[in-house]
Amino acid sequence: MILSVSRHVAFSWNTVSATIRVATSADDAATGTVEVTVDGKKVDLVTLGDADDGRVTVKLPKFERGLHHVKAEFTPAGDNVTGSTSRNDWVYIVF
Repeated sequence: MILSVSRHVAFSWNTVSATIRVATSADDAATGTVEVTVDGKKVDLVTLGDADDGRVTVKLPKFERGLHHVKAEFTPAGDNVTGSTSRNDWVYIVF
């Protein structure tokens, strides 16, 4: 699973989003749920369906000043793939 944020350095009024891509070697696209956390707190739970083709984008909440860690965890709906957790990505809010 790959997690990427739309910008690493931003201002508190900027919109930041996270795109999550779940790859599978099976013929079917990965389906299930993706939980997005910021600084260890759950901020969104989205469903990854067949039509999403293994990719989903989530708008992150507004951040306070400082460094924030973003992470995603995929839970599969079926047995065609295994669950996975992304590496941490980060966003630094200047002010």
